[in-house]
Amino acid sequence: MIDLHCHLLPGIDDGPASLEEAVELAAMAAADGITHAVATPHIHPGRYDNNIHSITPAYEALKNAIVERNIPLELGMAAEVRISVEMLAMIPTNQIPFLGEWEGRKVLLLELPHSHIPRLRQTGGLAAGPGHSADDRPPGAQQRHHA
Repeated sequence: MIDLHCHLLPGIDDGPASLEEAVELAAMAAADGITHAVATPHIHPGRYDNNIHSITPAYEALKNAIVERNIPLELGMAAEVRISVEMLAMIPTNQIPFLGEWEGRKVLLLELPHSHIPRLRQTGGLAAGPGHSADDRPPGAQQRHHA
């Protein structure tokens, strides 16, 4: 099984506070049959001021600890990015770790506000498509669209 959205990295968002807690969660994931996981900490300017430079050391520390303890879990790195003007400015400066690529375009795990789904008028050449992080989708979001 593959987990594309998890908060495993220690001390940088609302995930585990310590490396030991993160290792315990990784071991539990592997015991539950997860073979690959992508750590997706929050990038939410003003709340979780993460970027690729703050995420990478936490990722490397956890990845090394998983290897040292022989936990059978392949770990990848991306981010759950709260939609914002700041986020759009972070993309061209390579401050956001993407999930990967699909049909030649970068894939981003985008977190929407809890109250509405904003319309994007300018995406700086980014392709927008359907998808969401399932547990984070606002209730009734399919019916509410705001400018």
